[in-house]
Amino acid sequence: MYVPIVCTEPESGNAFIQAVAGLAAPAPQAEILFDRRPVRLETLATNPETHAGWQEKVNQASAALLLIHFMDVAALQALRTRYARLATNRQAPFAAVLLRHEGEEEFKISCSSCGQKLWMREEDMGKKGRCPNCAEAFIIPSAMDYLRDRLCLPGNVPVMRVTRGNVELCRGALANLLARTASGLVGMKDLPADDMLKRATVPIQIDQGSVQVG
Repeated sequence: MYVPIVCTEPESGNAFIQAVAGLAAPAPQAEILFDRRPVRLETLATNPETHAGWQEKVNQASAALLLIHFMDVAALQALRTRYARLATNRQAPFAAVLLRHEGEEEFKISCSSCGQKLWMREEDMGKKGRCPNCAEAFIIPSAMDYLRDRLCLPGNVPVMRVTRGNVELCRGALANLLARTASGLVGMKDLPADDMLKRATVPIQIDQGSVQVG
């Protein structure tokens, strides 16, 4: 099986492969065994609009993982392009995975009205926030809900969160994806508990406070 780790930052993809394969250092590719069958992982971080071999790799994939760290306007536009290309391979399931650093409590988005970059905190989810640049008010989403909404991901595409370097969470996310392949390499009994897949963290101007702008 061939599983590309589709991302915009090679370093993130390489770090994910390091955790899943148990390597001493980040690597752009590795071969692992799932259920005694070989699975080849490869970081695919090039621009599909300019890299001639990008679509061919996706067409050959048994499954694909869309790895995300930043969610500002530029990053989301790049991710939308990759997602659209991934969706052309209707035989290969894919999943979206938020990669967070250990102790990372914030995530960056852009104001939908003026494009101002904003720091969000997961603990503020559901509160009313306001952009300090254009004063646009909105309800603060969770990182996962924001990602699903901005990429227009269908309900059957899982969105998971992992912590960089956490072997258990990274392998759990991959196992969840492989469980969705037609070959059924991984049974549901092999998946980690839901709380293991949803752990991690997730800063906007709360009406009674202020927002970090960067």
